[in-house]
Amino acid sequence: MTPILAFDIETVPDAEGVRRVMSFGPELSDASVVEFALQRRRQASGNDFLPPYLQRVVAISCALRERDSVRVWSLGATGDAERDIVQRFFDGIEKYTPQLVSWNGSGFDLPVLHYRAMVHGIPGCCYWDVGDNNKDFRFNNYLSRFHARHTDLAVSESGISQGGTVRQTDAGIDRRCGPEQADRAAGALCRRAIRGDTGIPGHRYLRRPAILGGVGRFLDGGRSTRRCASRDRT
Repeated sequence: MTPILAFDIETVPDAEGVRRVMSFGPELSDASVVEFALQRRRQASGNDFLPPYLQRVVAISCALRERDSVRVWSLGATGDAERDIVQRFFDGIEKYTPQLVSWNGSGFDLPVLHYRAMVHGIPGCCYWDVGDNNKDFRFNNYLSRFHARHTDLAVSESGISQGGTVRQTDAGIDRRCGPEQADRAAGALCRRAIRGDTGIPGHRYLRRPAILGGVGRFLDGGRSTRRCASRDRT
């Protein structure tokens, strides 16, 4: 049986990236730089969600089904470097060559991971293979639009052809239909958690959406997510 890896990333605005893109000098604090970018985004689009190339990964939560076992864990703890978090995610793909499962991963999670891999110079693995190293990947890989090594549930459940994306403006779909309606943290709350304004340790808070949210439930009927949620309250 092919291992199944359901995953969800949590991000905050990339202050350094915003600073470089908008040519801000060192006299402005990171908080001021990010706030300016958020205000500009609100003016342009009506929301303050920055594009994938200006997101920084702070946690990746994973649920892996391998044969008869299901494991749930998170990559990323307070003080962990982003490069290490992203590298460990791609190392896991190299180790297990899993079927990836996400909610809107085609529209957000994977593009962010692509950009962060480029920013940090993370070397390639089988995730990037389109048949040059493994002939099986020529006709079924993680990157090609109509291939099936990655299943985006937001796409498949909407009836959009595989390889399409669900627009960010359609975010109400997950609240109405699941699977991410349970305890889904908004971007503003993620930023507050990192700053320590929520009363919950930042990375534990950011871990909760993927663990309590939907994708893990497709692995074992929700049993592993409930067990992990119980541990996470300690």
